[in-house]
Amino acid sequence: MAETTEAEYRLLNAMSETTQYSLVELVESSGVRRERVGRLLAELIGDGYVTKYGQGERTEYRLSPTGVGKRAMMRGIAKDGPVGWGEFLKAASTAHHQAGIAATREQMAEVPLTDYDRDRCDASLRLQHEQRAFDSAELIRRQRMLAAAVTHGQLLDVFDGLQPPALYGDESAPPAAHPLQKAGSALQTGFMVVRLLFCLPFFLAGIGILTGASKPEEYLGAAMFIGGSIFFAYPVLRTVFDKLWASRTRRPPR
Repeated sequence: MAETTEAEYRLLNAMSETTQYSLVELVESSGVRRERVGRLLAELIGDGYVTKYGQGERTEYRLSPTGVGKRAMMRGIAKDGPVGWGEFLKAASTAHHQAGIAATREQMAEVPLTDYDRDRCDASLRLQHEQRAFDSAELIRRQRMLAAAVTHGQLLDVFDGLQPPALYGDESAPPAAHPLQKAGSALQTGFMVVRLLFCLPFFLAGIGILTGASKPEEYLGAAMFIGGSIFFAYPVLRTVFDKLWASRTRRPPR
């Protein structure tokens, strides 16, 4: 990633959609120079990714729901490296989905908790305790906080540092049939077909030269045409082979 993108990525990682941070705190946690942090914050606020609170020395910042989605997309690209159209659109779809969850969570901050919500939260605490995320004393402490909580916003303290229950939508991934993913898959298939059609004339020309070749230079020319077309078409052929092999291995035995 370029320097500016890397600095932006580090700054977004240092921020949260639920906690406000001062400029000094963001400089320390991101490791980015103060001047660069100031410029990036101004750009992110202008684009709607960061929300600003207060004035002067008391100014604090936190991610907006849109910023949560942008951070999720940048994390995916940083983790997986360069991606194709299908993967990029899938990342955009995931980011949009997570931004919607963050917006719903923020809108429900003042909504009273129901008995169903409390049961889901208690079950989540017990499950994470069984997975040894914390000890029994911490479980009792958080259950007491849950019992005293009145609104959804107070659940932030109950699940501080833990995975919250999915009360605001499926937190894992958007549906596989999302329109963006369909468009990305169709676009990727189109590129594969065009690439094969581009290689086919060169491959056939090489075969034609090879059948009538009698001189070393003619054999060399045929090898260049055939080898070049196969080399250029190899990524497409490999993708098709992998998909056929995957479908064959998933087929249940008779």
